[in-house]
Order: sequence, then structure tokens, then C-alpha cells
Amino acid sequence: MKNKEKPGYFAILPANVRYDNRLKASEKLLYAEITALSNKSGYCWASNKYFAELYDVSKRSITEWVSSLEKYGYIDSKLYYKENSKQVLKRSLTPIEKNFHTPGEENFHTPIEENFQDSTSLNNTSKDNNTSKNIKNSCEREEYPTISKLERTEGGHRKYPEKFEKIYNAYPSREGAANKGGGYTKFRARIKEGISFEQLLKSVENYYVEQARKRSINTKYVMQMKKFFGAKDIWLEYAEKDMSKGGSNGKDKVSVGAGEKEKGTGGDWGDVFPNYEG
Repeated sequence: MKNKEKPGYFAILPANVRYDNRLKASEKLLYAEITALSNKSGYCWASNKYFAELYDVSKRSITEWVSSLEKYGYIDSKLYYKENSKQVLKRSLTPIEKNFHTPGEENFHTPIEENFQDSTSLNNTSKDNNTSKNIKNSCEREEYPTISKLERTEGGHRKYPEKFEKIYNAYPSREGAANKGGGYTKFRARIKEGISFEQLLKSVENYYVEQARKRSINTKYVMQMKKFFGAKDIWLEYAEKDMSKGGSNGKDKVSVGAGEKEKGTGGDWGDVFPNYEG
């Protein structure tokens, strides 16, 4: 990840942003990051791609976060166009200081760098960094730890969260390595964006149905889970799909475990996928 701007020593998260229930935790964290990048000039040039790579989320999510902060008056976003064209050259993001109602608001601009050697400044910096870190941790939630923090069985295998195991078991198997760890990492990234477990499960169930209809399960044509849950929002396409229409004969046979379920020939399709609406 390359970016010419470097964050300041600390971030600002005033009380009115911190306790605004209209904002997601991720949007508050982004606001703090913008203030850190704006310490030098009062604004920053960071792109959505920069923030997406920083937080391992999609550019679409960053667009939504920025729009929300702008909507509620916490930042100002300005586009700069190439002369005599509609081509966007860059964008500036400016935290709006008039919304700061907390003590010490005059300290919004970064003190001269050499002053950071002062013990008081260093202490304040530590507190501000801890605040930003705590917000990020609240967004990530312990329900889905990072892959490096997952416990292991006596056999050395990772113990994934129960809900992810449900997702993994519902996902169509493929030829070759499954890369369960990579799938979990991308699944966790979507959860961090605020996507619900139910939405992700529905997308997997719909993808399974599609692959079963194409008779692609257990073949190389099933995409790896890490790609399915990747930043390009492939999962969203399947979460919004209507899978209630069957094949040409109205019957769709799907292998599940050791047996088979066939819609329209006995057995309840909902037994296979509880969220299925057909």
C-alpha cells in the first residue's frame, strides 16, 4: 500500500462523533483516521482505495462511510477535476471543526513535531492511540478473532467460530485445496463492514443452489471462498438473487452430506437451507 500522506501522531474523536448513534463504529473509526491524516494541513487527499486497503474492506464500503460522515456534517468532501473535463483528479476530505464541542478543541492541529518529546505530549499521544485502537477492537468483535488468535485443537487444527463453520459447511465443495483460512479472513472482513451473518449465509446458500443446478459441485469451477467473500462483493450478487425458479423440469437435485434432496420430488428444500424461500 502506497500513500504519500502519513498519519499524524494521534487522531481526534470528539464526543459528538463518538456518541452519535446514527454512525456505525467503522464510520467513527474512519473519521478519526481522517483527522490523523489532516493534522498537517487541516485536510487530506487519501482515496477510497487507500482506506479500503487500510481496513481490508471494499471501496464500496468506504464510499458509504464517507457519505455518512458527510451527510451528518462531520466532514467536507471536495472533488478536483481536470481542466475542461469531467475527469476527477483527486479529492480532499476535511474534518469540520465547528462540530467539536469537547474541551481542548484548539489542539486539533498537530503540535510542532519536536514537542512530542515532551512527556506530557507523549502521554496524550498514547491515550489517543489507545482510544482509536479500542474503537477498532469494538468493530472487529471478539466473536470473530483474527486468524492468528484462533485457538487450536490438540491435533493443531484451528478452532473456527461456530457461525463460520456453518457458513463453511454450507459452501459448495470444490476440486483442489479449500483454503479455509483464507475464506475465514475474507468472511471476517465482511462482518467488520457491518454485513450480517444472515446475509452472508443466504449468499452461500444461493451460490450452492446455483452450482448444484450447473452440476459444478466438487469441480474446479466452484470459486474459492476467499474470492467469493472478497472485496469485489461477489457475495452480494448472490445474496440478492431469487433462486426460487428451478430448472426446465422444475426439479433441482442437490447433494447434501451423504444423501440427496430434490425440490418438487419429496423432502423439504427448507430442511437443506433454512433461509431458502421457494
